[in-house]
Order: sequence, then structure tokens, then C-alpha cells
Amino acid sequence: MIKLDYLSIEIKVQEEIVLVILIHNDGTINRKGDGSENLDLPYAMGMGDTKEIFEKLNPLITSEFEGCLGKVFDIPEKKGKKCSLAIMLGTDSKATGCRFMYGLNSMGPPKSVSDFVVKSIELTNAWYQRANEIA
Repeated sequence: MIKLDYLSIEIKVQEEIVLVILIHNDGTINRKGDGSENLDLPYAMGMGDTKEIFEKLNPLITSEFEGCLGKVFDIPEKKGKKCSLAIMLGTDSKATGCRFMYGLNSMGPPKSVSDFVVKSIELTNAWYQRANEIA
């Protein structure tokens, strides 16, 4: 199992960034958006309990997910708006990632990858809401 030190997730729809999440084991969290096409959501930077976040995310990096790392997937027969998902995962010794290009109304990334992204959003939602209330 990969023990994460940092991660980044970026989702674009029609080349517009709809979600960015950056998390580092030093407590740094940066986030913009929620994955929806609401481009007015603010960018928030700050500190949080990233150790707890990583403890919950590490088990989601399954063998299926690991099989996607180091690869780019251009899903054929895209339906709807053009989307891309880029994930970078880092440990103290290496960085790796994956990228998916797909249509909004067609097959996207595998469930293991989607579950990881959804959980990353869920685990940073409360922090993101608090950070935006302070700003």
C-alpha cells in the first residue's frame, strides 16, 4: 500500500478547472471548487489535519487504482463536454500519477479512482467551508 505524503487532484470541464485539491503531510491544504461547473467558487489555502485525511485515503489506493498510475487514458466515444482528471500522488521517495480524458456523459475513470476523488472531496469539505467563511 502507498503511504501518501502529498497529493493533487485536478478536474477540468471544457478546459475550465472545476476542482483542485492539494494536500501535503505538513498540514497544507489548498482547494478550489467542488467538481461542479460553478466556476465562482473561491480558492482556499491553509492548514488542516492532513494526517487524518491521508489515513482515510491510503486504503483507497487499491491494486486497480495502482494499475492506473503512470498512465494516461483517453476514453474513446466521448459523449458530452470534454473532461479531464489528473491525479498526482507522492511519497518521500517518488511521485506518480494518472490522467483520464473522457466525456461528461460517458464512461469516466474506474470506480476505484472515482471513489478516491469523491472521498478526497468529502474529507476536505468541512475545511473548505470553514476556510471560505474566514476569507
